[in-house]
Amino acid sequence: MLRDERNYRLGNFILIERIGSTLSWVTHSPFGGQRSGRCYILGNILVLLPCDHVEPGYLKLEFHGYLRKVPQWTKTIYYCHATSLMRIGLLQRLTREEIKHIANNKIGYETIVLVEPGTYRLNRYKITVHHNLAVSWQTIDGLNKTIGGACYIESGIIWLGPQEKIAGEGLRKVFFNELKLLPSWNKTAVWGYAQSLELCDESNDS
Repeated sequence: MLRDERNYRLGNFILIERIGSTLSWVTHSPFGGQRSGRCYILGNILVLLPCDHVEPGYLKLEFHGYLRKVPQWTKTIYYCHATSLMRIGLLQRLTREEIKHIANNKIGYETIVLVEPGTYRLNRYKITVHHNLAVSWQTIDGLNKTIGGACYIESGIIWLGPQEKIAGEGLRKVFFNELKLLPSWNKTAVWGYAQSLELCDESNDS
């Protein structure tokens, strides 16, 4: 480890923080190799970008031996992979440059204040802000069932929680025709599925 860097443990990743510079991840790959990539912090979430470098590294036992010696990452509550973040209004994942822009300019993850109820369109989902300001999603699945669940806003990103109920038979054409008439969700610029969020604190893992 270099003098100007600090290493941390996050699951099977070593996080390398270079003071005043960059944050990156490293993990073991078969046959004594290692893969690495960049990380960015968005509010309470550490975002791991895809691998951009492969090189020789530790053997598996050596890697995990070193992993156990470094302190646990505690600078964010959650982490996720960049591939789980999508732009509002598009079926496209955020690019590296978009994530870098959001992180470096420290915008887009401030606290979102929902001041009034309403219903919005987010791709194939109907997003409802209820009178108690709780947020939920609803759509029609492939079996023509109306399904839904809760939404959570964390670090300026709306996360669609797991399916909580099946509300019965859905009228697919009616639902999606009505969905087209709703205003687009504009309270956040990014969305994702809540199951892609992981806790950084290993002691809280179920």
